[in-house]
Amino acid sequence: MLSNPTPHPATAVEAAMVAFETALQGLRDVGFGELSNNRQRLDLVQRFETGTRTISGFGTVLIADMQEQWIPGELGDYRLADVLADTLRIYPSEAKARLKIAEDLGPRTGFSGAPLDPVYPNTAAAHRDGAIGRAHITVIREFFAQVPSYVDAETREQAEAKLAEQARILRPDQLRRAGNRILAYLNPDGDAPEVDRERKRSFTLGKQGTDLMTKGSFCVDPELRAYLEALFAKYAKPGVANPH
Repeated sequence: MLSNPTPHPATAVEAAMVAFETALQGLRDVGFGELSNNRQRLDLVQRFETGTRTISGFGTVLIADMQEQWIPGELGDYRLADVLADTLRIYPSEAKARLKIAEDLGPRTGFSGAPLDPVYPNTAAAHRDGAIGRAHITVIREFFAQVPSYVDAETREQAEAKLAEQARILRPDQLRRAGNRILAYLNPDGDAPEVDRERKRSFTLGKQGTDLMTKGSFCVDPELRAYLEALFAKYAKPGVANPH
């Protein structure tokens, strides 16, 4: 629900927010019946998408600022993720995902107190401009999770700048293919150092459902995969060890 405009905004931010909410109310009151063709409707949907992405970028900056200044218990809970989940009425997992994005795309402060660029500065700029959405950001973050540790900082910066540039004009699926081409250039043999494999190994056990069944996921090295494939080939066939 849109909040009621305040008669005398105390800050420039509040004044701009009041104008924004008033404009939204005006759009809702006017409706879109006067649009006569699908080109007009599509153009408007595109502008809405840019606006939605821009607003998401504002939220990323604000969440990053809250993380920098977070005091446990200040807003009723010890964890910012729980405060966001309760206040915004979103899944806790979604709140944690927004925090992760803010860590990579939000402003930072060094130990000396000097401001630092975001981890992915070009992606952050595209996010603030409303040029890219959540799916683009996910593709770029997943790309860097696959970059071998031996790739130097300068090359990483060049790759990030190129991906952010491409994200402004490509769909997320197209951006992923572009990222795969860059990754093939950075790691032509496809071999990851053992330290990178060790960093990725994991096993996640999910919550039990109402039927007491539990889902899980894992990331295993090639050796364990070979063992599992041999085991499943023998014992995971339909009907094996199941006389019924």
